Amino acid sequence: MGDIGSQVKGWPVQAADASALWDKLANGKPHQEGAIIVYPQSLGDPNTRQFFNNGYWTCSVGVCIDKHTDDIAFLEQLVSSLPGRFSADPKRVYLSGKSAGGILVHAALCRSKVVADKVAVAIDVIGGIPDAMAKACTPKGRTNVLLVHGMKDEHLPWASSVVLDYVPFMSTQAAAGFWRDKYGLHRSTRKDYRGGEYKCEYFSGSGKANVAICGITDAGHTCDIPYVGAPYDLAWSYVKGIKS
Repeated sequence: MGDIGSQVKGWPVQAADASALWDKLANGKPHQEGAIIVYPQSLGDPNTRQFFNNGYWTCSVGVCIDKHTDDIAFLEQLVSSLPGRFSADPKRVYLSGKSAGGILVHAALCRSKVVADKVAVAIDVIGGIPDAMAKACTPKGRTNVLLVHGMKDEHLPWASSVVLDYVPFMSTQAAAGFWRDKYGLHRSTRKDYRGGEYKCEYFSGSGKANVAICGITDAGHTCDIPYVGAPYDLAWSYVKGIKS
């Protein structure tokens, strides 16, 4: 699920164009390793800016979403029906969103038992959690959560809270801590990769669902550092290590 960052002039964000493509830009690895990549498209007027209805961030740059659109139900239909249609392993379904799409990933985890039950790993790439979402969040189950974020993000900061389009958001570190506490994870392990370019922390406990957060030291609100598609390579490495 993509973001709305490229939509400042009013054209619709196409799902396959909004993010670094999992199947092409991230070194082709998912495609080469037999993954099926699906790009959900947010609904709405094709002549105006579009983004997903996460329930808490409803307007940006003077354009508001259709509050009657239920994108959580849309995701539930996808994760329920697509594995059977494509003969995919139902235990290896992964949900990813970038920026506004990442916010929807958290919304789905907070509200949907279907997503919690059917998704093995939920991945937020440069997204975040609005304060109001965190207060209302009542997870219907547990799934592994990965947050990948630029540590110099100017829109949704790594270490500090922010108000974006009049909506208060917690920091990325606090978002990881939110899921850590929700899952009751008390063990923590830190690891650096690529000579310190990636700084990751892994939270685990007695259950199967874990939480991880990886910061890209020199990146802002982008997926192009240290190279185009880098967060997706990092995420793919993580999901391959999750036992189905």
